[in-house]
Amino acid sequence: MAARANTLIGMAELARAGLGLAFLPEDVAPGLQPIGQFERQFESPLWLLTHPDLRSNARVLACSRFLAERLSDT
Repeated sequence: MAARANTLIGMAELARAGLGLAFLPEDVAPGLQPIGQFERQFESPLWLLTHPDLRSNARVLACSRFLAERLSDT
């Protein structure tokens, strides 16, 4: 039998059903037995871009600041 999932939740459910292994963050897969530790091997910067006409828009600025705070590693 073959199974495929394109979401973390779907992958977790397939692993719970015994249909294979899944590489998942701990908060998505409570109750599953980890088989190893994830080691970050590379960093990929995330760019937050806006259209030039919208950069001074209050809602876009608020959203950009919120995302920058939440997604920042520091």
